[in-house]
Amino acid sequence: MSNHNDDIFFEDVKERVEEIWKIEDREDLLIDCIDYVIENIGNHRENWVTQEPSDLVVSLFMLDFFQSISHNAISQSDIENMKEQYEKRPWVKSMMNALGRPYPSK
Repeated sequence: MSNHNDDIFFEDVKERVEEIWKIEDREDLLIDCIDYVIENIGNHRENWVTQEPSDLVVSLFMLDFFQSISHNAISQSDIENMKEQYEKRPWVKSMMNALGRPYPSK
């Protein structure tokens, strides 16, 4: 496939990612996602019946991108555990009282 056809193909992939993308105000993630999808989709192109990426194929690579970056994500349970550990520190109650903020009672 010529470079011109590659350019068209990858531009099509980029446009499909942008159409599927729903996260507002995260252009940085969008760019990373586009780069990831283009890199990985290009590695598998020779196995395709057609030379056009479907929305399903692009979506699967987008899902793979998010799985690859979410292993370090913080869950609500993680946040609650951090809060509990923070509140167990003896200086927290006196600091909150000094700031005029009520210390949460359990």
